[in-house]
Amino acid sequence: MSTTTTRPGQDPIRVRPGLTGEIDNLTALLDEAFRQDPVSRWMFANVSREGHDWAAHAAMLRVFTDWAVYCGHAQVAVSVPSGTPAADVEDQAHAVALWVPAGPSFPHSVPPRERQRPDFTNLQGWPRLKFDQFAELSRTAHPMQVDHQYLPFVAVAPPWQGHGVGTRLLRHRLDQLDAERVPAYLEASNPDSARLYKRLGFRPIGEIRLPAGPPLTPMWRDPTGFPVIRVPAAPAAAP
Repeated sequence: MSTTTTRPGQDPIRVRPGLTGEIDNLTALLDEAFRQDPVSRWMFANVSREGHDWAAHAAMLRVFTDWAVYCGHAQVAVSVPSGTPAADVEDQAHAVALWVPAGPSFPHSVPPRERQRPDFTNLQGWPRLKFDQFAELSRTAHPMQVDHQYLPFVAVAPPWQGHGVGTRLLRHRLDQLDAERVPAYLEASNPDSARLYKRLGFRPIGEIRLPAGPPLTPMWRDPTGFPVIRVPAAPAAAP
């Protein structure tokens, strides 16, 4: 299902599920956008030479994107310029969000194909060490007492950043979660994204401190119009 929204002076934005035929393009979009992300730059920094292991970065994102698209948890925003034939719209992805069901009902609440999480065993070396450090700290901070949707990745293609595309993509999914009375959770990796998420109804619930790395802000969002769910504050721990 797709939904089209528009604002004055802007082309309409259509939100639709990610397609198996565009996994390469979505991975490339995520890879380009997240190369400026503080956590990606920390996790994939080369320790033996200058620069970053962006090949490993892209490989990690490909595994996650493949899983999310296959399981129906990827949503994509595309612009629909006036007069554009419908057949030409599907290839114009400008933003992507990958969602994951989480909480005490998982994995029994999802179809069998979704119960196997993405496999990152091919990620090796320093990126794997830092990935494991991040995963453990993230797991400790993640409130799992309540069923919810977790947003590990959302990205907007650089030429489309600052035009409200990412906000409209997230609002589409959050409206769905409000209707379903489902909370949402994410980890903001910089102050700008944290401010955006606050405007969308998320609230900070603590801090994650990576070893010699940037801080992250875990954030929780209750369904609009429903009582606030009390979740434990995330521990701010790192060696």
